[in-house]
Amino acid sequence: MKTASGSSVDRDTLEKACSGDVGAFRRLYDAHAPNVYRYGMLQTGNRQAAEDILQETMIALWRSREKLSEIASISSWIMAVARNKTIDYIRKKAPTVPISEFDDDWRLHGPAAATEALTSDMAGARLQAGGTGVGLPEEAISDRIDITAALLELDPEKRELFYMVFYLDMSYTEIAGAIGIPVGTVKSRMYHARRELKEILERGRKSCADANQ
Repeated sequence: MKTASGSSVDRDTLEKACSGDVGAFRRLYDAHAPNVYRYGMLQTGNRQAAEDILQETMIALWRSREKLSEIASISSWIMAVARNKTIDYIRKKAPTVPISEFDDDWRLHGPAAATEALTSDMAGARLQAGGTGVGLPEEAISDRIDITAALLELDPEKRELFYMVFYLDMSYTEIAGAIGIPVGTVKSRMYHARRELKEILERGRKSCADANQ
């Protein structure tokens, strides 16, 4: 069974995990844990939050192990759980922490932490526009602004789309299942997300050019 990151968990391993085999479940965990952790980092910018999201997601996976063989896409199911755990984290944080403090925490610490966790995997990626007609020219990526930094300027909804498409290599159908929206809506959101990312990259390129004049 192919996982989102391109590694694989064979059917025998999955069936053993379903039956409670700890070793098999560990292999399943190892295949998906990095994706869940990075998703938590990308959405919260907080290492402890990402670790908590990972732990809670994998606890849910273990508790549902007997049903895993009935799930069409394990990757989509796991990311749906991770997404819900992330939403829960943000909701719990909001009432107890002033929104200004939350914004300051993300601005000062979140981007740096998230960039460190994601740069090795995403910063060098070449994003293709597919059939949307919106390209991301290589010249828009300069030494002073990379794709990862640009992604962090997007809102969480758009960031998770890029993460699922370009890092996890999930299809639009899988993403629709994980997020709980129609495939057409995923395509529409991705189109607008690409346009916004392109604008951010071009703005960064222009800023660099102006600074060097």
